[in-house]
Amino acid sequence: MDLKITGPNNYQVNSDYQIESRSPYLPVERRIETRMTAGQSLALPGDLGEGLNPASVEINVSFSASPDLDPAAYAASLAKYPYGCTEQTISSGLPLLYASDLGGMPRQDGAELKRRMQNAVYKISNRMDSQGSFGLWRAGDRAGQAWLGAYATEFLQRADAEGYDVSADVMKRSYGALREMTRMEDYSSLAYEDYRYRRNRNEERINIRQAETAAYAHYVLARGGEGDLSKMRYFYDTHRKNLRSPMAFAHIGTAFAMMGDKVRANSAFDAAFDSIGYDEDYNYYQSPLRDMAALVALAAEAEMPDRVAEAQAKFAASLKDPDRLSTQEKARTIMAMRAIKAGAADLNVSASGIDGFNPQSTVALGVDDLTRDVSFANTGERDIYRIISIYGTPTKAPAEIEEGYGAEKTVLTMDGKPLSLAAMQKGDQAVIVINMRSKISRSRQTVIADLLPAGFEIETILRPEDGKNSDNLSIGPFEWVGEISPLEIAEARDDRLVASLKTDRQNSYRIAYVVRAVTAGDFAIPGVVIEDMYRPGDMAITPAGRVTILSTQPG
Repeated sequence: MDLKITGPNNYQVNSDYQIESRSPYLPVERRIETRMTAGQSLALPGDLGEGLNPASVEINVSFSASPDLDPAAYAASLAKYPYGCTEQTISSGLPLLYASDLGGMPRQDGAELKRRMQNAVYKISNRMDSQGSFGLWRAGDRAGQAWLGAYATEFLQRADAEGYDVSADVMKRSYGALREMTRMEDYSSLAYEDYRYRRNRNEERINIRQAETAAYAHYVLARGGEGDLSKMRYFYDTHRKNLRSPMAFAHIGTAFAMMGDKVRANSAFDAAFDSIGYDEDYNYYQSPLRDMAALVALAAEAEMPDRVAEAQAKFAASLKDPDRLSTQEKARTIMAMRAIKAGAADLNVSASGIDGFNPQSTVALGVDDLTRDVSFANTGERDIYRIISIYGTPTKAPAEIEEGYGAEKTVLTMDGKPLSLAAMQKGDQAVIVINMRSKISRSRQTVIADLLPAGFEIETILRPEDGKNSDNLSIGPFEWVGEISPLEIAEARDDRLVASLKTDRQNSYRIAYVVRAVTAGDFAIPGVVIEDMYRPGDMAITPAGRVTILSTQPG
């Protein structure tokens, strides 16, 4: 918006303001991969933006010598991820570290990439406490797992090696915490969720988690020049019985390779390949695909080309589209593709309608480009693959979904009565209540995103003490809501509620917040979106609706 004000005595002020607007619905991703035979020419389809708001559409086109092994689509998908816990911040930052190896990041120049990467480094560093433990959302929240601390340290270590500003004190404390993790029997002082309440947990599961964290810690210490070979040997000979995932075996195997113990390195990688397919429901970050991708990258780092080739074949066969992967899986997939240099082979591709085309780099297009004559030709003698990724917000509300979760969203008056959304008054308050349940008997990290109508603002998010406790002995001012679930994170943003909590088995949960109608008009009410942060296929979307806010009482 441009504003020009003039007045007496030649008074004049010119100002401009950026007014943000967005779709009432969350963005969607699509991916189209097409095989191009030698000599074949393909035009850019004209319907790629169908069903999407034109101004929101981003189209990325890239090429690969191998099917399903193009990192650009996964890197672009990670860059769009809307949440920012420590794991997600790290996983989204890894592509920025190695952007030049991945053909660049579309729509971002080198300076912008460096700025984003440095901000990620600062954010992760600021989530460390005095002992070297990293929080999941903030320093000292005690919600993170010890494995996450090793992941954070590896990320900072890699950033430091690439020339980013990483505090020497942060690295010193990080390495100190990793050494404590490797001691196995004695590391209770670290502020991690899985290091507490051991007596109330499954002992075998705790032993597995503890050993796999120690294997990761040994690996990060070894690649940072801080490894202790004698302690690594003791750990492997004594505790390898508790290792389960291929990634854990590959971590300690790579650490041995770095430290010169080839015998134990090969033994650990043998065990890694023997355990392919392992899947643990109680570990948010682990999945068979993540482990296969890690095997590729770690075998390359251990300088074992035969193992890389064996892992690559299994990895490619298990790969899924980016919108079906967690942030952890995407990050490990990108690292695997970088390790095997899937797109590094000479690609003989020409383009029509694209200025400065380079087949090794991702081509960024908009919806207006679909009206031009854009085509690509394979001028080489071997088959290649064209990958088109489309990102944008839909023009229509998404269909109701209940995959792994069930959910209901209601809008009520301040005393719990049904509220007519056909004629709210400007200034009215309302309580939005979200009831959800897990349909799967599995512990998982759940995120809730409830986009607001443009005429609403959040006033407060209700706490458990605001409702009714399960024992009915403590009743808050919103006791009619019922029992309100505690949240690990609750953010009242300008345009949405974002919250997360741990859901366990097939239990029910309830959250609630107060809004006020602040702008007159007719607005869309999006459905609430609930998803497993690490299994994107598990999600629920409630039906969308509309609300009318009146500026005055009807006559």
